[in-house]
Amino acid sequence: MNRVFISYRSADGKKDADRLCADLSRLYGADQIFFDKQDLRGGMAWRHAIEQALGTRPVVLLLITPALLDEQHPEGGRRIDRDDDPIVAEMRAARESGAIIVPLLTEGTLMPPQRDWPADLRFIPEAHALKLRTDDWADDVERIVEDLTRHGIAPPHSGPAPTPLKAAAVPLHRGVLHRLQRALMWIGAFVVGLIVLAVAFDDDSDGLAGTWQSIDAQGRSLSMHIVKQGETFVITSDPAPVNRDPGWQAYAQRLRAEGIRLDALVYTARGPWNPQLLQGPLEVRSAAGSEPLDTGSLTLRPGSDGRSLQGELWSNGAQSAEALLLRR
Repeated sequence: MNRVFISYRSADGKKDADRLCADLSRLYGADQIFFDKQDLRGGMAWRHAIEQALGTRPVVLLLITPALLDEQHPEGGRRIDRDDDPIVAEMRAARESGAIIVPLLTEGTLMPPQRDWPADLRFIPEAHALKLRTDDWADDVERIVEDLTRHGIAPPHSGPAPTPLKAAAVPLHRGVLHRLQRALMWIGAFVVGLIVLAVAFDDDSDGLAGTWQSIDAQGRSLSMHIVKQGETFVITSDPAPVNRDPGWQAYAQRLRAEGIRLDALVYTARGPWNPQLLQGPLEVRSAAGSEPLDTGSLTLRPGSDGRSLQGELWSNGAQSAEALLLRR
């Protein structure tokens, strides 16, 4: 039964909502987190799910983003002022169901004053808000988990809850669960090679060590470096400019408006060494260094020609997989 609900404005909240859902699902299990990835929101799916959680004191995490109140409707006026707005429908259903509503202030966003909210949603600014910042993601998610625990929703394990960064390092054999949650955010078709195996090969008898090239749909090349150390592989990409992918570019522009620069991304993956199958969790970070901006998983197998690696990349943010092809 769903206990935690994530509500967000699709225009600028989907990326953070995707990432938050992935982290919380790893901690609590996917069946505890309600996140309408099909974006059919505000209707019966949401209302039915939250009504099913009656008696369990559900918690709704509402992402506060600039577009939450400011997004305009094509017919004029703010979406938030219309009865058919998904956010309005979700918050009304949540309050009617007795849910606890926890606002989450995303990067650089302040809580809008009460006067800016529709009359029946003016209780939201009075609620205790938490932060959800890009550069402090792991710490902020840990605080959210602590808050959920105080509301009686604790991760189903003994001992202190793992941080999202530690939870991200789950082995790929749990990839089925990841796919149900989201699989990892990545750069369009060119991501085909944003992954690199790096960290000193002490044994190159398998012929996988060295630099590989990935060519995206636009013919652009990206170098990838494969390395082995003992029984472990590590994958690290060359810095990939964010302007190669519209989704990452839009995200970078939003951060820039908040005084944060994001010019390039580095992809890294690691896991047990197997010359027939390289697979493991993956992280996406700013080339300048940061907490992971996204997480996911990678699978690569040697091609029959001995000069290629083929596989796929699962994206938590995109909720999809993309074929990978690396060549010498």
